[in-house]
Amino acid sequence: MIDIEITDHQSIASIDPKPIQTLLKHVFETEGFPEAEISIALVDNQQIHKVNRDFLNHDYPTDVISFVLNGSEDSVSHNHDHADPDFPEPLIGEVIVSVETAAGMAAENNWCIASEVLLYCLHGSLHLCGYDDLVASERNRMRERERFYLLPLGLDPQVDPSD
Repeated sequence: MIDIEITDHQSIASIDPKPIQTLLKHVFETEGFPEAEISIALVDNQQIHKVNRDFLNHDYPTDVISFVLNGSEDSVSHNHDHADPDFPEPLIGEVIVSVETAAGMAAENNWCIASEVLLYCLHGSLHLCGYDDLVASERNRMRERERFYLLPLGLDPQVDPSD
């Protein structure tokens, strides 16, 4: 079973949790994690800045942060195909999303805040599945996966190629 719990700790925009839950359940199933317990926190820039500073030693707000809460880094598939089908325990993770940052970027990209929040939730969830974006080849693979999941929903994220 895949359980996606969304808590809303911000007042910037009203975000419907259903599309997020539906997409992320599909993502975790497709990426080979039939058992997952995922917490999504929708926050403002002040809250995500505190998390970024306290846990990652980065003294600035960001768009999305994700944490795998069980096992080691080897607990998730880093080959970007699928998790081990014999994985003995569910993937447990947390994704923290700045709705405030999403609102700014949505205006810049000329699409709605909810779509930008959905992109951030997807991006953080792909990190939980083992994808990374630190080097160009990995970042390109992650962008491909984002488009794979968003294009069927009529969403085409416009990402800066240098990002």
